[in-house]
Amino acid sequence: MAMKVAVLINSNAGRAEPEGIKNSIRRALFRADLTFFEPTSREELQTATFEAAKTSDALIICGGDGTLNVAVQPLLQHRNTVAIPPILPLPLGDRKRPRQRTWRLRKN
Repeated sequence: MAMKVAVLINSNAGRAEPEGIKNSIRRALFRADLTFFEPTSREELQTATFEAAKTSDALIICGGDGTLNVAVQPLLQHRNTVAIPPILPLPLGDRKRPRQRTWRLRKN
């Protein structure tokens, strides 16, 4: 059975290119059962994270430190009722500090 991985992408973070991110993750985790989310608000991000945590073996959160902070808040608030899966933060850089080091995802 394939590992279920939810990928949450903040398309407003840093140098986000959602389609490039999805393609790179698909190539890297080709055996995983991937579900992608592109929330457009804080509330959608929190809801998607909370719901994904209930059914996923792992979460990948793509964005900046603010995205990660917002995403994990509902998990921490309900940690006694929801198991928190492993979380992999995937930093996308910071528009305010363009020289900041980031992990680059290759484009197709």
